[in-house]
This record gives sequence, structure tokens and C-alpha cells, in this order.
Amino acid sequence: INISRERIWTEFSKMMVSKDGAFLADVIRQFTPVLEIVMPQIKPAVGFSQNNRHHSMDVWEHTLCAVANSDNDIFVRIAVLLHDLGKPAVHTVDNFGESHFMKHQAESEKIAREILSSMKADNKTKEIVSLLVKYHDDRIENTDACVKRWLGRIGEENFLRLIKVKKADIFAHRKEY
Repeated sequence: INISRERIWTEFSKMMVSKDGAFLADVIRQFTPVLEIVMPQIKPAVGFSQNNRHHSMDVWEHTLCAVANSDNDIFVRIAVLLHDLGKPAVHTVDNFGESHFMKHQAESEKIAREILSSMKADNKTKEIVSLLVKYHDDRIENTDACVKRWLGRIGEENFLRLIKVKKADIFAHRKEY
């Protein structure tokens, strides 16, 4: 394929701000093999079982479900698409046969940066998406002190985006969670 990375980024960006998240997720599902050409880092996530009490779907299906539930904000959508790509690399199984993905956020952040750099994304997108991926699994307590810490750490706009990423992620967990 002889298409510039900049052109691919432009078209990908347009696609990610589709008004209907569920439609977007279906398109991504249908064209996953094409997306794997541009983002080979997604291949390990496709079909990778999460095998734990929090998830009923494999990593990729969980991701697409999260995309379907995400807000129409380019930074949120891309972060949701990339948020769990590090899971296969850090996968462990405990003595009870349950899977764990300790520190997958850091690995996912690294992968997100690789993908966005290779696609020639602008620096603002790389920084915001990486930040959202990095913190997507961190706890946000319902206290003034916690909220103030988060606001000081990442600012109001990114804090609100982080909540949207977390919401999309949580809606893609098992119903009881």
C-alpha cells in the first residue's frame, strides 16, 4: 500500500469522530484486518481471552464495546480504542486459573505512543491520548481531595475526558461490575 501515513491519520481521525459510537465499533469490527495493517499492535488483542470475573469478552471485543459506549470526542475515542492493547504483553494466570493484567496501563500507553507516532498524529493528540490511556485504570475517589489532586495533575479538561474514558471502559465490563 502506497498511502502516506499523514493521509491515513487524516482519514482515521475523521472516522473516530463518528456521531454513533455503536456504528463506529461495528465498522472497526468489520475492518479489523485492514486496521491491523496500519496498527499491527492490535493483533495480539484480537481474540485474546481476559478470563476473569470482570470481563465476559476478549480484549478486542471489550475494546469495541467500550468504543460503542464512548463519547464523540476524538481524544476519548482514540484512548478507548487503545486503552487495553498492553494486556496480552503483561498477561499472567494465578493459581486459580484467573487471568491478571498488572500494569497493563503502562504497556498500553507505550503502544498508544508507538501507534500515534507511526501514524504521524499531532503532538497534542499523542500527549492527551497517552495521558488518558496511562490513567484509565486508576481509581478516582468521590472526595474533594481526590478530585483536586486529579485536577492539579491533569487539568479540568483532561479530567473530564478521563471520566468519559473510564465510563466507556466500565460499561464494557460484565454487567454485575
